[in-house]
Order: sequence, then structure tokens, then C-alpha cells
Amino acid sequence: MTGKQTEMNRRCFLGAGPRAAGAIAAAFALPNAVPAAQPPSVRITDVKFLRLRFPGRTPRIRNAIIESGGGPPGMTQLELYTDQGIVGRSIPAGATALIESELLPRILGENPFFVERIWDRMYRYNRKPVAKGEYIRAMGAVDMAVRDIVGKALELPVYKLMGAFQDEIRVYAAGGYYEEGKTVARLVKEMVGYVSQGFRAVKMKVGGESSAVDVERVRAVREALGLEIDIMIDANGKWQRYEAIRFGRAVEEYNPSGLKKPSSRTTTPAARRSRRRSISPSSWAKMSSHAGGAASSSRRIRPISSTSTRSSPAGSPNAGRSPLWHRLSTSPSPRTATHSWQCICSLRFRTV
Repeated sequence: MTGKQTEMNRRCFLGAGPRAAGAIAAAFALPNAVPAAQPPSVRITDVKFLRLRFPGRTPRIRNAIIESGGGPPGMTQLELYTDQGIVGRSIPAGATALIESELLPRILGENPFFVERIWDRMYRYNRKPVAKGEYIRAMGAVDMAVRDIVGKALELPVYKLMGAFQDEIRVYAAGGYYEEGKTVARLVKEMVGYVSQGFRAVKMKVGGESSAVDVERVRAVREALGLEIDIMIDANGKWQRYEAIRFGRAVEEYNPSGLKKPSSRTTTPAARRSRRRSISPSSWAKMSSHAGGAASSSRRIRPISSTSTRSSPAGSPNAGRSPLWHRLSTSPSPRTATHSWQCICSLRFRTV
């Protein structure tokens, strides 16, 4: 195209005036802006604690380092009330007085949809901005109840509000504690009972007896459950590094799928080396993570089970069955799970 033709075209275009401008605007018109949706008007009004107690007594049990149980069974549930009648629930982990005296005054009247604002008020309006220990656990309980309110208001499970990746997660049955007079046969019966309920992975305690006794316990459970069930072992930080290595080598032939917290400092390079040296790579790589001090805070999400998806041998009664999975419910009022690293998502599990 020559310069003259170009100039004429420009003149023609400019001469068209408003008609040309209107045509261009119509061609490239953007859709009308949609106003941002405002969070529902909900306000936190009160906190209460539902204390449940049941008849009888729980057995006195222990892991490698502490004893628990022996009293009347029961639990306490936190209930966070709103002016719209929606109640958020979680498990306060014993920090009830702290929640009532320190946290509730900071969040009364707040809109639970402003989750981060509420968290910030609880954290920064403390004596100093270094909330930790029991205080951070109390914050975690309130934070879960706040998210439960939002999920119920929107009729969505909390895991979707937080950003879902999938609708299913694999779970395991945790047990195998030590008890007075509990034999290896009783331990085996307990583990077989979990499998009969549909679990494809179990976890048992070690470190509370001599190495020889614990090796026998692991051996008996493996022989009873077979190779298709994942068995995880948990020492609760009892051992020194050399003890963890020694025990791991002693039970390696029974193919445990995870060794949790073999020593008290599981995050040190030495502890990581002990896991690598004591259990074959195919097993220690599946080790269940420990959430540590921030377990109750909903800011951190940790895996809660082994990632193995080993299927049953051909010809066995379980052939063709996938490992046990639990589907995350789409119920608008999910129940808070009991393990702290599960509590973070306030999930309800349903066997599929």
C-alpha cells in the first residue's frame, strides 16, 4: 500500500467520526462488570462448651512414653454461636478457659467469613505476637469452628472452602496400645478387628517394651494380616538413634509401611538418617508426617496416612479391591475428626 493510499484511508476513517468510533467500541466491548458478592451478614455472638460424659471407665493404656485413660469416657466440644443461628463446632483440646477469657472477647461481633481477620486478631492481640503452645492450640480450635460456620452458611464442606485437591483420602486405624495384661494374641485380635471393619492400613505402638517383645508383636500382626494390609509402627520418640536403627533392621522383614517418630527429634538430619538406615526405602518413604506444635492450627495441612496403594494378590479374597478409602462428605455440616492433623480440615469420613 502506497503512502498516499494510507493517508487517504486515515482521512476516510477520521472523517467517519462518531460512526467509526462506535463501531470499534461495539466490536471490542467488554461485558458489564459484575459487582463482587458481599459476605453474608453473620456475627459471632457467644461460645459454649458441650461436655459429654458416658458410663463406665476407659482402659488404662500407654504408648512408649506416657499413660492415659482409666477414667470415665467423654469428650468436650466447642460451639461457636452466631446471630443467624449457625453454630460452628470443633474439639478444643482442653483449652476451654483460655478460649473463654482470652479469645472470645477478641472475636465477638466479627463476621466469620473474615477468617484471616479473626485469626489475626487472636494472634496479634495477645500479650505479645508470639502465640504458641496452649494458646495456639486454642486458636486452632476457634479457627476450625469459624470455618465450620462458613461451610454451613454456604452449604459446602470445609475442605472445599480451603481449596480441594480430591474427594477421597486414604485413612488408617490407629491402635495397638499397651495395656496391663494385654497379650500378643489380644493385640492381633484388635488389629484383625480393624481390618474386618474395612481398614486396609493399621498403626500400632512400639517402644514400650523390650526390643524382643516389640519385634514379636510386629511379627504376629504381620502374619495375621498378611502382606496386603499396611502396618505402620509408632515409637512416640522413645528411642535413641542407634536403638531406632537396630529395631528397624529387626522388623524390616515384616515390611512395615511406616515408622513414625522413632526418636524425640525426628526432624534432625541424624533422625532422618536413622529412618533411612533402619527401614528399606520403600517403607520409610511412606512414613506418616507428624504435625508438631502447630498441629491444631488450620494453617498447616499434613498427610495423615501411608501413601501406599498396594493391591491384593490375585486369587485372594481381596483381589480386585482397592485399598480402603474414605470419601469426603459433601454434607454442609462436617464432623470434626479426632486426630489433630485431621481436625485441621474438619472432615467427616464415610466408607466407600
